[in-house]
Amino acid sequence: MREGELEPVSLADALTEGWSYRTRENHAKRMIMTAVSPAVRGAGWGKILNDEPLSRSALLAALVGVARNSAQGLVLSFSHDDYLNVGGGVQNCVGDEQAALARQGWSYLHLCPNEPKPLLGRYTEASEVTCIANLDGARLGVVVLADLIEALGQVRSEGVLLRSVVHHMLGFAPEHILAVIEQCDAAYPPLVWIHDLFTLCPTATMLRNQVTFCNAPPVSSAVCGVCHAGRDRFEHVKRMRRFFARTRPVVLAPSATILNFWLEHAGYEHAQTHVLPPCEISFERDAPAYMRDEPLKVGFLGAPHFHKGWFAFESLARWHARDPRYEFVHLGWETLDVPNVKFIRTAVTYQDRSAMVRTAVEQGIHVAINWSMCFESFSFTMYEALAAGAYVLARRGAGNVSRAMMSTFAGRGSTVGSEIELSALFEEGGIREMVEQSRRQYGTLSYSNQTGGVLVDGGTGA
Repeated sequence: MREGELEPVSLADALTEGWSYRTRENHAKRMIMTAVSPAVRGAGWGKILNDEPLSRSALLAALVGVARNSAQGLVLSFSHDDYLNVGGGVQNCVGDEQAALARQGWSYLHLCPNEPKPLLGRYTEASEVTCIANLDGARLGVVVLADLIEALGQVRSEGVLLRSVVHHMLGFAPEHILAVIEQCDAAYPPLVWIHDLFTLCPTATMLRNQVTFCNAPPVSSAVCGVCHAGRDRFEHVKRMRRFFARTRPVVLAPSATILNFWLEHAGYEHAQTHVLPPCEISFERDAPAYMRDEPLKVGFLGAPHFHKGWFAFESLARWHARDPRYEFVHLGWETLDVPNVKFIRTAVTYQDRSAMVRTAVEQGIHVAINWSMCFESFSFTMYEALAAGAYVLARRGAGNVSRAMMSTFAGRGSTVGSEIELSALFEEGGIREMVEQSRRQYGTLSYSNQTGGVLVDGGTGA
């Protein structure tokens, strides 16, 4: 068989393996048809833990105990889920922050909703709200918000410094977060991270009807009127605007790309802004050159979700199921079990940050498909792919991924305008030539967290 020729395939095999994949299902149509408002989607969600909440006295004793032993004070941190038991980019940022602040002498109380929702939480009496609390990287337990507010008031009365960092408000009522922040030193505004676009819309990805990035139009836009999240967005923005006006926070962002977008579209009051990249890469040595007599190993790193571009990767894998030029590998913690895709379970946690890079190197990934459908704020998987010596193919317009491929990492990957162009690169073999001619290098990722400095100087940079 000559190079580039496909092995003959029977109709039965084609149907079984999904070789004729493009005619089987329109995933975008399915996403649109199943899109429902965040309020409807979260209507049946319940509590994560049914544990008995800590007593007010036990909570106070725990907080006073660590606060008295800390050299600096106590940091109150908010995010949408339990970073100790859930993997992901925001979760790893929280874990890195907790570890970095511990080295600087800060104690760290992390809070997430015990009754999560895919939008902002209801504003109810604080006595009716429970959170899951982690203290200095270990589970503290379930706490009642009203008890926490009272305990923090007593901790502050003993002269303990209290600071606050908001990583994500998903599932929280911003009014509840404000009540906790008000127990902190008023001279130091809270730090609010823009990890995604949740401050602008209850759909953090801002994908209209879960498919197309909407570019954050005004809430009065007709575009919101035809979106599954449009009905919830008006009240969402109203509450966010009030929160920012009351707190005037220091806004932190993982990239200038997301910060500039947020500044252009939010219009919320704030005190300062800082770009604090959660990791950096140092290239060290050349990766082995790709030779045409070996299959090109094509990787997808991370969760197999539509908004992360999974179906573009799956389409390539199914279309080239009998193509000896390519092998397809998925590295992640969950799989959709696709024929012709080798799945390697890979879990990146704050305890093992190098898991993805290590596994990608072991699998010899030549090129990584990073076809994010949303406006990426940073993209750890892009950095991990580059550090593993992979050439990155990104969708043009995908936020920081697209920007980085055209500037910081130009020559180590490229952007493609459409899925048709992506398919053509593989069908015609152009991707093999691009990888062969590129300079792919292994690198080391260093995970930095500069929150401590901003906490101390209040965001002034002094």
